[in-house]
Amino acid sequence: MGGELTKADIAKREAGRLRKEFLVKSFKTTSMIKLGISTFNILILGEVASGKSSAVNTFLTAMHDNDEVYLTALSLSLTDANVTPFYKSYYLPEKSGITLFDTWGIYLDQNYLDDSLIRMLDGTMPDGGTEQRSSSPQDKETSPQRAEASITIEQPPSYSSSEASCGREIHMVVFCVSAAKAWAQAADAQQSDFEELGKMAAMIKEIHEKKGICSAILMTCTDTLSPRVLESESPEEIRDLPEVSKRLENVARATGVQKKIVIPMIAQTNEYKRTPIVDYNAIFVLKTLMRIAEGYMEQKVLRRNLGIK
Repeated sequence: MGGELTKADIAKREAGRLRKEFLVKSFKTTSMIKLGISTFNILILGEVASGKSSAVNTFLTAMHDNDEVYLTALSLSLTDANVTPFYKSYYLPEKSGITLFDTWGIYLDQNYLDDSLIRMLDGTMPDGGTEQRSSSPQDKETSPQRAEASITIEQPPSYSSSEASCGREIHMVVFCVSAAKAWAQAADAQQSDFEELGKMAAMIKEIHEKKGICSAILMTCTDTLSPRVLESESPEEIRDLPEVSKRLENVARATGVQKKIVIPMIAQTNEYKRTPIVDYNAIFVLKTLMRIAEGYMEQKVLRRNLGIK
């Protein structure tokens, strides 16, 4: 009767349980220790306005056991989009063992025009690093937003950089794809609607083959697909909603990955309200990412022990 838990109560309880699991146990698994990884570095990639910085803010918020909403990851409002202008690392609370790296949006028609991505993956891109973009007349003419977004940022804001001391080499790449895109909203989306995802798939394959780095896909803005998302009791329930499940299949098919590594994400966009299901979903997403990474690391250790490159 009066003591019956609401869905919000259940979500808050489970978020607290998972948060404690992260902060007490950490995710420095046996395979990661064998590979000399003391802090796990995750690079967040995606197109402009795909929800990268919002995802970082949501992870930071969910991993703190208080009522604050963290808006640490910075985007500048340029033209019609929020654009992250530089590379920046964010260390999740101590003992979590995870550092997130946020970056500017990819333009999938040209990808990176210099060695920025290689420097990110190798760990030689410093906080505050920016992309060297083309400034040719043709580039500006065909993509005005791109030209506007190429404003030079001399210095990043003065907030503190990551406290991670174990190096910046990337161990996992997470690609953000917004469910708010028109193709995602259409249940009958055709293969031709997935051109952008096809280009992202090529990028995923190249990173995996050339650098040997595992990857996953975050489908951000999942709450735009149905009001039932924010009314859900658990991340599993969100994933099983027909509206969400269909879009996850679309993304998996277009990128050529298994559906299980396409993960629905709700980003905290309201500066003044913190929602239990958003916290629960965010911590669950982190746990899922680490589970994917651990499977990959186990294979890597096995291959090394067998002398296989």
